[in-house]
Amino acid sequence: MAGGPVGGARRSEPAGSDGGAGAGWAGLDEAEDESKEAADGLEGNLRGTLPGADAIWAFNDDVDKYTGKARSAHTARHQVERDHVIEVQVLNRVFDTMPVTCRTRAVHDSVRAAINDLPNLNNTTHVLNQKKKGPFMAAINRMRHNEFTLADFDVDAYVREKHFDALYSGGEWANIKTQVVARYQAIAAIMHDGTEADAAIDGRVLARRNQVLELYTDHLHKMLQSIHVIPYA
Repeated sequence: MAGGPVGGARRSEPAGSDGGAGAGWAGLDEAEDESKEAADGLEGNLRGTLPGADAIWAFNDDVDKYTGKARSAHTARHQVERDHVIEVQVLNRVFDTMPVTCRTRAVHDSVRAAINDLPNLNNTTHVLNQKKKGPFMAAINRMRHNEFTLADFDVDAYVREKHFDALYSGGEWANIKTQVVARYQAIAAIMHDGTEADAAIDGRVLARRNQVLELYTDHLHKMLQSIHVIPYA
């Protein structure tokens, strides 16, 4: 894909200064799709089949990255859950802000493959998995349907206000935020560099898809900034 790495340094912009959800999509929305690929207008339904728990443990060095506890500490296997580090609902929201003409099957499948793979997964307890969703769902619920940023929503303040003791007792919330940033960078790199499967995609379809994917990761970055997970540079 042309341009610098998606996961690299970015120009800092205050949340809400991007001119709305359509900013950055201009040109793509009205551009002629020379590849003749159908503009499916798919909705963000990005949850997919996940690798097994053993593969996730191996990828994460047999450690629950939220708690820092080893796999051996999780004695009740049925209580361990596979979790998307960046919540699927957050990823869906960014996808749904794209113009209909950008929500093609090629884009959808590429995003879906990246976010359901090992770089965005962690094994953790059922209790912590459920607690972790709360702050991110609260942020999503405060956004209008066509927005991907918030003017001011501090997830740290929300966690303190709602007394999510399970997230603070052992430093879990700080670990979660660190992991979200790291996994964002990993996903952005995958979308920027592509995969071996890209060789089978028509060149014009691939070029357009890559352009949309770069904007997708840029807008995901802005969303994570707007809720104070990624700091403004």
